[in-house]
Amino acid sequence: MDSIQDSSWDTFLVSLQALSIDTDSGDTVENTRYLDTAKNLSRHYFRIARPQLRILAIDSQTLNEFDKQIEHLFISTNNQASPKDIANSSNEILVLAEKISLLREYRLSDISFEEATPRAASISEQEEKIISTIHDLVPSASRSYRQAILDTTDLTRASYRGPANEFREAFREVLDYLAQDSDVIAQSGFKLEEGQANPTRQQKVRYILKARKTPKSAAKIPEDLLDIIDSKIAGITGATYTLANVTAHIETERIEVLRVRRYILLVLSELLAIPE
Repeated sequence: MDSIQDSSWDTFLVSLQALSIDTDSGDTVENTRYLDTAKNLSRHYFRIARPQLRILAIDSQTLNEFDKQIEHLFISTNNQASPKDIANSSNEILVLAEKISLLREYRLSDISFEEATPRAASISEQEEKIISTIHDLVPSASRSYRQAILDTTDLTRASYRGPANEFREAFREVLDYLAQDSDVIAQSGFKLEEGQANPTRQQKVRYILKARKTPKSAAKIPEDLLDIIDSKIAGITGATYTLANVTAHIETERIEVLRVRRYILLVLSELLAIPE
């Protein structure tokens, strides 16, 4: 973990505790340096500590509440608040800071665990079976699928659109191999969907499962998952966001890609007839 990440919050806490003690003591009544201390503390939070908390994806509701408390402290210094007012404000901040400290430790623990875990181990046994099977059919799809899985474990990524696209392309290649357009169209009674020049992915999935004599009740699940997968990938690759919410958005992207990974695992297991 970055040394700045390790020290920025601790430095903030030490300064906050010192401010609370100094203003509680009453020794600052004739000395307004406590106002400068409080203002510098606020600046340190917004410029250094807060960005690091956002990188850790600390709970947004808690962080927003904390922002308001620091904002109040900053405004109080501009209004020449009394030592008692600053003391009350800093004590309130300390209470919520304890909760943020705990959330921060949990998040750092999770990151340390994920960083220490060998990346190869992040590919499940079922996924290895799928990769091996795909490799014998469409080698390029197996490479894309493996890369997408590994990329979902990389916490240093600034975007997860790459693995989302890798999953989509790997899945498309497998479908195109197992259900070629000419074979799907040649089915008795087949009709192209309105506005489509080629069979849709749902029609291809239906074709594959029908060829495997999969019961209709079981076939419905992969078909339904296709819509969810398409929706999530579209949301990831088409989303726009501002600098203010970039950190939270990156974490959201990663969570959505992990869901896509799980859904594609289920669909490919069914299409390739690989038992779990």
